[in-house]
Amino acid sequence: MDISNYLEAILILLGTVLSAVIWLVRLEGKHSGLAERHEALRVALAAVQSNVDAIRGQQQVIEGDLSKELRQIQVELAQIKGFLMSEHDYGTRSKQI
Repeated sequence: MDISNYLEAILILLGTVLSAVIWLVRLEGKHSGLAERHEALRVALAAVQSNVDAIRGQQQVIEGDLSKELRQIQVELAQIKGFLMSEHDYGTRSKQI
């Protein structure tokens, strides 16, 4: 009977150790999977950041072009206003004569 109890205890111990080893192997697999996903996310983030930088550059170019166009429109409006004011002044002077 002592041998059967001894063998039973050894089998239980082996089962426990085997279960612990299997659990650790699965945990390591999950950890390496997380590391791979982390690396993939880091690469994707770098790609997104470069896209954002490119879009910011395009936005600055567009804003510069818009600023030039607005200045040109302001100059043209000032010229039109000056023309209209001179026409108005000419019209009131001719009525006075």
